[in-house]
Amino acid sequence: MKIKVLETTNTLDYEKVVPNFIYNRFDLYNKPQNFKTVIIDSGNSQKIIEYSIIGSQADLGLWLVDITKAELEHLLLYIKTNHPDIQRVTYKNNRLSYGKAKAHNHFRIEFPQTVEEMESRVSSKSRSKMKKKLNRAQEQYGEMKIEEYDRNNITEDIVQHFFRFKYAIRNREYNMTGQEYLDRYNVSHCYVVKFGDTVGALRFSCEQCPVVYGENFAYNPDLKDFSLGRFIFYYHLIRMTEKKHTQLFFAGGDYEYKTHYGSIEETLYDCTIDMKNLDLSHLNPKHSLIKRAVNKLKKILK
Repeated sequence: MKIKVLETTNTLDYEKVVPNFIYNRFDLYNKPQNFKTVIIDSGNSQKIIEYSIIGSQADLGLWLVDITKAELEHLLLYIKTNHPDIQRVTYKNNRLSYGKAKAHNHFRIEFPQTVEEMESRVSSKSRSKMKKKLNRAQEQYGEMKIEEYDRNNITEDIVQHFFRFKYAIRNREYNMTGQEYLDRYNVSHCYVVKFGDTVGALRFSCEQCPVVYGENFAYNPDLKDFSLGRFIFYYHLIRMTEKKHTQLFFAGGDYEYKTHYGSIEETLYDCTIDMKNLDLSHLNPKHSLIKRAVNKLKKILK
């Protein structure tokens, strides 16, 4: 089966990326000269793949993309032919191990059709316990409200709350402005839980595509007894179900909360490919013809 790789600049093709997810969609956050989109035509099917080029490195948008070894190698050959200065190709979070590969776990959640179905993934006992904690927080700090912001309305003050909470909880320092953080991590939305004027928890997410990325969240350590980190995560799942998104990707790790809500854990690979030492000669039709002739001759001489 002959595989063809062809560049496309048709913006309608970009939406055909599967999974349609922010870190597979370089067109949504890369400069025009820094990304390319190709169609991998395998005869019976086509795949749209995007990749970015920064200096001598190319990064492939293959996060959970269903790609075969043959398709990947034809894409690598295309890159090697059309971008001879590329020395290294990388991709993350794919089931296919290739080149220098590092295995790790990864979690995702498939959203149901209704909010009621998502709510049913939490036991009635757990929901009751959550409600009691929220009531206690309201008694101490004031009435609860949840504010939702899109990218253009996320203020510096909101991100600074996040920074302070992360430093207090994880001793994590970001050393950047709020604007720099939002740009670097492609944040599109923020959800803030408040009790009166007190910020209890925040959730950042990337919702530019049908598949959502749960970028990060933090809770106020002064309100740690109320499990607000778990609550904001659960609330976000409910909102994503309401908004009719298809899945949530939220990377790997060993945090216990990631194993709930119908989450699916998988083993994926982050891969680095040395283009200088990559031998793709078997994809050359002339090479394949000679190889077949040699194999046929070997059979005759047996």
